[in-house]
Amino acid sequence: MKNNLQHKAYLSVFFVAVFTLLIAAAPTATAAPTNPNDITTLILSIDPEFPKADEDVTVTVVSYAIDLNRSILNWYVNDEKVLQGAAEKKLTVKSGSYGTKKTVRVQAISSDGRVSENSIYIAPTQINILWQADTYTPPFYKGRRLYSNNSDVFLTAIPNSTFAPNELIYTWKRDGDVIPDTGGLGKNTITLKGSIIMRERILSVDAVSLDGSYFAHTFIRLNQIYPKVLMYEDNPLYGVRFEQALGKQSTLAGDEIKINAYPLFYSTKSRLLNNVSYTWSVGSNKVNQAKDNSSVILKRDPTAKTVNVILETKSKDTNKLFQLAKTTATINFSPK
Repeated sequence: MKNNLQHKAYLSVFFVAVFTLLIAAAPTATAAPTNPNDITTLILSIDPEFPKADEDVTVTVVSYAIDLNRSILNWYVNDEKVLQGAAEKKLTVKSGSYGTKKTVRVQAISSDGRVSENSIYIAPTQINILWQADTYTPPFYKGRRLYSNNSDVFLTAIPNSTFAPNELIYTWKRDGDVIPDTGGLGKNTITLKGSIIMRERILSVDAVSLDGSYFAHTFIRLNQIYPKVLMYEDNPLYGVRFEQALGKQSTLAGDEIKINAYPLFYSTKSRLLNNVSYTWSVGSNKVNQAKDNSSVILKRDPTAKTVNVILETKSKDTNKLFQLAKTTATINFSPK
């Protein structure tokens, strides 16, 4: 009898101990703390995306986690509160000068008391693309060397930054696609091969510093043109009259008139190199008077006061066969 009572007592103690352990091991519900620096619920953007100096910039906040229309929003610029109110989801800020940075911070207090915030900085940047084609222009020609079909073009990115150009990482794109083997640290200059197809190209460049504090973007639209050929009088007294190319109608003096051909926007370093051919026609006859055929001599005809001159040029480079041009001029011999 005594043993039975002891056995029941032990069982009671055992069940109480097990029950206590189960209670201790059971999960308990706790309140999740609010993170005042929660940046995942607020998304900031700026417009324009790449602001210039002293430009109005609109900062916009959106959220897919809280209802901003029922939230109080506090806006800060460089930690100074500039705006407060319900559903104030946009702020307009004037960017500073180049090399400066403004930090815009927004704090949202939802209707249930949750606090979220995020920040973005506005650093005006500027980068320009300078370009020039590897084409020929006559002496004293007023203008840049233009980009003709099949010609090469040089592009250089010039950043307006406290960073030196060789301290930035560049990414070059053509029509939205990265140009292979062009970008990298300090690669602010590239050379592009011309195309037979005459079409507009959009060339862009991104520049970013190693620490990510500087980022700039720009683009240009580049159109190819057809090359041309010009005719100039080579006067025995004044030399080549580069100030005035011969037009459709030109009046010149002398019994003999020498006319020189000058290619325009051809892929050549000189008009006298053997990579451009010249074909002259005077009246209805083709002529070949000069050694390199880059000039022709017209002689006064007593029976005619005018002479028609036709000049055709084309590249001899097999990779640039579509570089060709033609021009005509009517030369009037002035009275003696």
